[in-house]
Amino acid sequence: MKNLKKIAVVGLTLIHTTLCFNLYSQNNGPCGTTNNLPVNKAPSATSCGFSGTDFTNKYSKLQTYIPNANTPIKTIKVALHFFQKANGSNMFQDNATTRTIFNNVIADINNKSATIPSSSSPIAGVTYIQDSKIRYEITGFYFYQNDAFNAVYYSNPNRFSILEGAVNAVDPTRLNSIPVYFTSGDPAGSPGGEVPGFSGIQDFTWKPSMIIWQNGNNGGGSAGTIYHEFGHLFNLYHTYDSEYLLKTHSEYLNDVFETSWWNYCNPPANYSCHHQGNWNWDPFDHVAHPYATNNLMGGCLYMGYISPKQLGKMHRMLSMHSLRKYVKEMTSESNYPFIITANETWDLDIQMYQDIVVKPGTTLTIKCKVGMANNGRIIVERGARLIVDGGEIYSWGTHFWEGIQVWGTANQRQIINANGLSTYFGIVKVINNGILRDANNAIATTKNDAYGNIDWGGYFGGIVQCTNAKFINNWKAIGFLSFHNKLGTTTLSNLSYIYNSIFETTKLLKEATSPYPDAFISLWEVEVIKLYGNTYRNTTVPLPSILNRGNAINTYDGSFYVDRYKICSFNSGVNSQTGECDTYSANNPSTFINLNYGINSTELAPLANITINDNDFVNCNRAVFIKGTRNSIITKNRIDIAIGGALEADQPYGIYSESSTGYNISNNSITTTAPATYNNNATGIFIYNTGGLTNML
Repeated sequence: MKNLKKIAVVGLTLIHTTLCFNLYSQNNGPCGTTNNLPVNKAPSATSCGFSGTDFTNKYSKLQTYIPNANTPIKTIKVALHFFQKANGSNMFQDNATTRTIFNNVIADINNKSATIPSSSSPIAGVTYIQDSKIRYEITGFYFYQNDAFNAVYYSNPNRFSILEGAVNAVDPTRLNSIPVYFTSGDPAGSPGGEVPGFSGIQDFTWKPSMIIWQNGNNGGGSAGTIYHEFGHLFNLYHTYDSEYLLKTHSEYLNDVFETSWWNYCNPPANYSCHHQGNWNWDPFDHVAHPYATNNLMGGCLYMGYISPKQLGKMHRMLSMHSLRKYVKEMTSESNYPFIITANETWDLDIQMYQDIVVKPGTTLTIKCKVGMANNGRIIVERGARLIVDGGEIYSWGTHFWEGIQVWGTANQRQIINANGLSTYFGIVKVINNGILRDANNAIATTKNDAYGNIDWGGYFGGIVQCTNAKFINNWKAIGFLSFHNKLGTTTLSNLSYIYNSIFETTKLLKEATSPYPDAFISLWEVEVIKLYGNTYRNTTVPLPSILNRGNAINTYDGSFYVDRYKICSFNSGVNSQTGECDTYSANNPSTFINLNYGINSTELAPLANITINDNDFVNCNRAVFIKGTRNSIITKNRIDIAIGGALEADQPYGIYSESSTGYNISNNSITTTAPATYNNNATGIFIYNTGGLTNML
């Protein structure tokens, strides 16, 4: 463990009308983090290893996160908490003047962040980056009257928890932004600031905050102090006493320390020297102060320069650290997506600010968590593959992420090559309890633009294969769009399937304008999708009205099989008459629970058969509706009709067939366990306008 020295950020002017951030006093007060624990400490999550090759060689590295012109701007939410004495004195006052002061402070910091000054000691080969792509926004000014809180200072070992508790007792939501606590501290001391220590990247328990001690002269409230302390929140250390100097260390900043005078202090082999710092030194005066710099963490006049690797560390914190919780939600950057051009496995918990595009010939495997920004998309291009292997993709904002697009080629036949890829089709696999949640359409077999407009240029037919997957709180889970898998004139089964998976709505959906689900699965002009042994349910408490409970399967000119999911036991025999195994290791029916429609199927130009066999429908208002179908099979299902409603649109039934022919509707058990409030008008099987082919009922 390497302890940080407590060095002052002191005597700064309260309001800066220029961008110099001048410092005037030589007094020393505390500054920095309370400690520097080892980097790369993983949290306790069991599904995330943070140790794979791609994490080690790419996503733990600072270089990966260095911003460029196309990097989206991230805005950090900050709340200011002023602890006055009980009589309201000894601190900034709750008035317009205070708000103007600190709005100007944040404006100065944002100007500095958008226009980083050049280094006073530039290093050959280091690219100057003008814009940090990080901004700050004040979300609230809060004032408290308490003598003890006003006097909290560095000497109190519980200072952070004391002030956090004081805020939490008043309103816990105030802690949804990074709290900056202002206390009077020690009247005899000097102003300064501090942030709490943390464990390094992939630490999601750390609570970022900042204490600014006024110590009698309010100097701690300056832009320079706060900006410098923001640097500490991003895991930046003082370049004059605390940063890593071992050149082989993964966090070593060669773009900060490898100057022409890196060895002025005669360091050991493979080490550099720290910069020298003094709050009155001019780092541009290389004669008087040759080893001083204007780095934000350098402790000299005119501080503000941030190196590329320091910026990389800051953006890494916003991707893989609890600091990311305080980023203002945003729309995903779609014009400049994050591109996958080689096979990668993510066993890391990462928050994204851009769309993700998986390019042809590559596979992205997600084993941990990926948070997507509002309307964010993952695009699986033709010839690419996405595997969600026990991982989770979710929305980190208060709106839906858009979902996964898996592209196909409408005029080609679906074929999966020996390498697991398909030349003309993207592939999405969700396996081993992989989770997709909070999406508008979690998987869609189409190409849409960022506004949801369909590209009609033949991108349909992407392949979706799910076993033991979970789709939670999506407006729509999977949408299959128009595609006909042909070999000559022969229609083949689609290579997509959904086995033994869970589709569930547990609460009102994240999108306030679309709080209720549409359908778990929709099919439009697509043939022979296999849906075996899945569970479709709404477990919201209390259940919404009937029409808002969602449907399991909606189809429009789409054919499908809904049946049991069966796996024969090892060494099981097979009955030569029935084709059934003697024993099964898995033999699960499809189950539909608490829905409006279980299956709602309309066929205007029927292309293939529909089979709904040996399934359980529990408390569904309408289990099965078919219209215009031909040769449908609805057999051996167990249907428990729901209570229904008073309106005609809410009248419950088990099976409804309209304008269909050639059907086999037989051996179904249709009952109800609901009270006889409305379902006295319920119908077991309703047949209307049957066609001329042979029908069985």
